Amino acid sequence: TGTSEQEVYTHAKRLVEPTNGLVVVTFPPRDLSRLSTFHKIACKTKKKLVIDFSQAYLLDRFSELCDRYPNTDHPNLCLYAPRKSWGLAGRKDVESNIPGLCYPENISEQDYSTWEREYLNRDNTINYLDIKEQQDYVFYCNYFQINQLIDVKPKPGSKYLRSITEPFSDEMLLDVVRVKNWLDLLNLELFGMCSEDKLHASGHANGIEIKQALRHINPKQIIPIHTENPSYLNEHFNNVKQPKYGETI
Repeated sequence: TGTSEQEVYTHAKRLVEPTNGLVVVTFPPRDLSRLSTFHKIACKTKKKLVIDFSQAYLLDRFSELCDRYPNTDHPNLCLYAPRKSWGLAGRKDVESNIPGLCYPENISEQDYSTWEREYLNRDNTINYLDIKEQQDYVFYCNYFQINQLIDVKPKPGSKYLRSITEPFSDEMLLDVVRVKNWLDLLNLELFGMCSEDKLHASGHANGIEIKQALRHINPKQIIPIHTENPSYLNEHFNNVKQPKYGETI
């Protein structure tokens, strides 16, 4: 069997707990189960999980349907306002082209989409200037956001937890090389590059789980489609129909 979400929690918590610097973590941005795992770790280690506005929006929409995931106003959750084209996030002292005047706050808001602006003035919204005590934060940062760490400036002893699938294509390997270059530049220690680190649990069912599901469903016929080993089911079920190219079932 593969790594479970509980194992991800256990192994990630073991890395997060003793960290004196910033913990930077990446996981699939819409994986709310993984977000919840790192939120639980943040709560247990007395830190705050920092997420982006799109994840906050997703949590708010799901909160209308269920209470399975943390609310965006949870005390161990922060929302991160990144610097954009104006670069004024968190700055109210930037002089404008008019002598003696600073750029007003509404100029900074123009950097953000309309749906993002509702998150700008939340009590738990922070920016790079707020992350001073870095040991207090678990900072979500995906591949496309890693340049934000230039502003955050992770201090020595910080870690990068890669809680996503191992690279399995040339393109993914190139992405890993780019990320490693960033991590070397920022002196971040990398974890999660191999399955032994147990920082990622696949969303795919394994063979045992598929067998259990099929026995519970008890279908009249089983037709394997999305698999690299279509004959596997023949060993466990006698109602498997193997599809053939050009044949109608």
